[in-house]
Amino acid sequence: MIDRRTFLKVVTGFAACTPTVHAGAAETSGVVTMLLGKASVRSADVERAVKEGDGVQIGDLLRTFPESRLSMKLGQSTIINLGPATTLRIERHLTDAGGEFELVEGSMFYQHKPTETPQRSLVRSPYGLLAVRGTKFFAGPSRRDAFGVFVAEGRVDVTAAGTTVVLYRGLGCAIRRRGGKPSSAGIWRANRIGEALFTTTGRRTL
Repeated sequence: MIDRRTFLKVVTGFAACTPTVHAGAAETSGVVTMLLGKASVRSADVERAVKEGDGVQIGDLLRTFPESRLSMKLGQSTIINLGPATTLRIERHLTDAGGEFELVEGSMFYQHKPTETPQRSLVRSPYGLLAVRGTKFFAGPSRRDAFGVFVAEGRVDVTAAGTTVVLYRGLGCAIRRRGGKPSSAGIWRANRIGEALFTTTGRRTL
């Protein structure tokens, strides 16, 4: 788990680059575009089953069941795929400008199509903090129960245990345990990339 000082430092830098979101009623952030199997969403302390076409809101906690996958589109340019047994909270989202998410458990594949607006997002997990800059990346279990991060396009800064590893296209790293440091950036082999993609999208190629 990253220390509070490091987390606040990264979040402060992120917030300075994005517009202010005012508190109020829940805002529709996107829509579920694909569901294979079963999933649920907890919104305002009420949990219900999810189906294709359902809207998702800021503050929602989405959960896929084992052997299930879900895809949702946020705004016009961001797609998030969730693998089996995954829980993700949408903490903040600004249309086509980025957002903040909590990957409680499981795996995700994040895709953002380039727009005129610089896109920055944050993903928190029990293993570390991911600072995302307009990109495509995978995050989740990868090989021997390690938490892996792989960047297909763009850049992701992975921070854990006071250490930051910068990943660019074609590079990945792993965090072996909660509270541990990320490994050095390295090239992932095609079969490892294929496994990560298949877990979250059902495809083995980008």
